[in-house]
Amino acid sequence: MCSVLAEHLAAKELSETPNVRRIAELTGQALSVARRIAQGLFPVRLKEDGLELALKEWAVQQENQFAVTVSVRCPSRISTIDNETATHLFRIAQEATNNAIRHGKATQVDIDLAASEGTASLTVKDNGRGLLGSPGDHRGMGLNIMKYRATIIGGALDIKRADDGGTIVVCSLAIPKTLKQRSGQST
Repeated sequence: MCSVLAEHLAAKELSETPNVRRIAELTGQALSVARRIAQGLFPVRLKEDGLELALKEWAVQQENQFAVTVSVRCPSRISTIDNETATHLFRIAQEATNNAIRHGKATQVDIDLAASEGTASLTVKDNGRGLLGSPGDHRGMGLNIMKYRATIIGGALDIKRADDGGTIVVCSLAIPKTLKQRSGQST
C-alpha cells in the first residue's frame, strides 16, 4: 500500500514521495526481520532432512554475516530423531558455532551429524583459539545451556580443546531404531 501511495504521490509530484518510499522500504525490512526471528524460533522442519537442512541454512547465514567458512556434513539420514531432539541438536550446533566465531575467533567451523547402530552424534569443530583452561573452568551461560540441552534429549556433551587448536564439541545420544510416521504407521 505504501508503494502504491508513493507512486500516486510521485505522479502528482508531491514532496512527501521520498518519505512514503522510505516507509515502504523500512516496512519491508521489518517484515524480513520478523520472518527470520520466526524461523529462528522453530528452526527444524518436520521432515526427514529437517535437521540437516536447518544446519545448512544456519551455516550459510553465518558465512554471510561473519565472513567465515561453515561446512555441514551429514553422511547418513537420521530419520529416527524426533523434532524436539532435532531442535535441541540444532541449538547446540548454533551455540557452539557462535562461541567458535565470537569467542574463539574461528574462521572455519565444521559441523558433522552422524548416526550408526542406534546412536547419533553431533560434532562441531573449529580452528579458533580453543578453550583456555579446561571446559569445567568456563562458567558461560552458553556452555551450560548446551549441557542442559544434551541432558534433556538423553545425550552427553563433551567439550575439549582440539590437538591442532580450536575446540571440539560433541553431543552423543542413543536414538530409537524406529519412528512412527505422522500417519501412525511404523517404519
